Amino acid sequence: MEQLYLKIALTMEKVLKTTKYLYNCNPDEFSNKPYIEALHYKIQKTIELVAKLYDINYKTRDIQRISDVINARKFNENLINELTGRNYG
Repeated sequence: MEQLYLKIALTMEKVLKTTKYLYNCNPDEFSNKPYIEALHYKIQKTIELVAKLYDINYKTRDIQRISDVINARKFNENLINELTGRNYG
């Protein structure tokens, strides 16, 4: 459990700096939610953002951002898996 808290602490700084980029929202939109609920919220935001990013013409899509957003979704799903002891989804 201590390793999980360290992992969370190390990533919080990066998440706070890139919340708009990864989730297309501000941290205060989920800061008052219980932790697991905030993770679900962020996963939902990544689903919405990827759909929006794929709507852009293929030649002008930001492929790196799409990849980053998908990785953020996987990261949050893995956190839920660690916290609940079961597979997300």
